[in-house]
Amino acid sequence: QCERLDFQKIHKIQNLKEILDELQNTNSLIFFCEERTSNNSIRSIIQNTKILDKKIYALVGPEGGFSNKEKDLINSYKNTISVNLGKNILRTETATISILSILKNFCL
Repeated sequence: QCERLDFQKIHKIQNLKEILDELQNTNSLIFFCEERTSNNSIRSIIQNTKILDKKIYALVGPEGGFSNKEKDLINSYKNTISVNLGKNILRTETATISILSILKNFCL
C-alpha cells in the first residue's frame, strides 16, 4: 500500500550486555519497558529530560519478560530509564508498537 521497498538490516547476534555496553558511551537514551515494576510516566520523562539531541532506543522484553538478573543489569546503565506502558501486560509485538507510538506522539 505504501509503495515502499525497504530491506531490513540483520545484525549479528549479541547478548544484552554487549548491546547496552555499546550504547552506554553514545548520546543515547534507552526507554526500558519494564512491566509491573516501573511507575515512570513517559510523558513526565520527556517533559523533564532533554531528549531532542539524543538517539532514542526502546527496549522491549521477550514473551514472559526479562529475568530479575537482566532487569538489574539494564537498570544499572545510566542512559536507561525504566518506563511503564500501563496496567496491562502486553505481548512483545504490541509493546513495541505502543512504545514507538507514544514516543512519536511526544517527540514529533
